[in-house]
Amino acid sequence: MKLYVIGTILCVFGIIVSITMTLYGLWQLDVICKGPVWNQCSQNIGFYQWLLNEGYSRYSDYPFMSSELWITTTGRAYDTLMAIISMAPFILSASLGFLLYNERKEVKKLRKMLNYK
Repeated sequence: MKLYVIGTILCVFGIIVSITMTLYGLWQLDVICKGPVWNQCSQNIGFYQWLLNEGYSRYSDYPFMSSELWITTTGRAYDTLMAIISMAPFILSASLGFLLYNERKEVKKLRKMLNYK
């Protein structure tokens, strides 16, 4: 019984982690891509002129700071966030699969107990 509860808790934790990874990744990608994608061309031209004046030839070389713990360039942040978003469905699938397996095993055990009594 104890192993069943620990397995269920780990599965729920995996589900929460995968959902959090997806939401965090999408939120940070929106922060990175909002200006270049949704701004008007005149605003983007001004932004890129400012980047050139700051000494950056590409937007991907511009520093990106999500928090004090993660300071990187915009290009590396984009790649990392895409990797996080790509890993999340696999973690979700593994967690849901193990949860289903765990529950089915427990149901079979209960069915067996009820048939013998």
